[in-house]
Amino acid sequence: MDLDTFLTKEQKKKINSAVTKAEKKTQAEIVPVITDCSGRYDRSEDVFGLLLAVASVCGIWMYAQHVQVVEWGQVEYSYGLLPIVATIITGFIIGTSIASRVWAIRYLLTPHSEMKKCVAYGAQRAFHEFKLWKTTNSSGVLIYISLFERMVYVLGDKKVHKKFQQNDFEEIRDAIIQNLQKGQRCEALCEGIELCGEKLKANFPSNRSKKKNQLENHLRIFRTSY
Repeated sequence: MDLDTFLTKEQKKKINSAVTKAEKKTQAEIVPVITDCSGRYDRSEDVFGLLLAVASVCGIWMYAQHVQVVEWGQVEYSYGLLPIVATIITGFIIGTSIASRVWAIRYLLTPHSEMKKCVAYGAQRAFHEFKLWKTTNSSGVLIYISLFERMVYVLGDKKVHKKFQQNDFEEIRDAIIQNLQKGQRCEALCEGIELCGEKLKANFPSNRSKKKNQLENHLRIFRTSY
């Protein structure tokens, strides 16, 4: 999915408004982030390259290789060792090149557990990148959506972790994912942000006389270099 076309300008404005509305209920800061991908996944490129190399050799051996028995029990092959080695190397290079451009191949060949680890790490990177750790009351909450992995990760600062249960984070995550699966992208973020605000309100109620907006209320786009 393309970051530039995932949401329209109007939808981004609605999400920004949802953040402002949710933060009126709490002294905490809510930061939604969307990224294109959270990992390099170059191992899957190597796997596809190896598979293509093996398939190429098998194809040559089955359909192009001719074996001829000559005098004194000697055997001649139409494709010798060097052409076979060249085929393996060429197939591997072509396979890795294709996999580096076709994300569906990477997705199919990457273990789900590896993607979960990369998304968790990506969320931590975004947490520091957008300075959620700088809030005075340590109550920043990151809602992190990684498009390639189709995963959502909710990460809270120190005080949030002390007050929240794991199922609180999971409930916010699941609400977003359920809407995304229906194709309701803007609604997914708005509902997740609203639910996050409701949960934060219980332990971090708003004190409007002292409320100071420490982080801007807008959706962040976190582009990776993968």
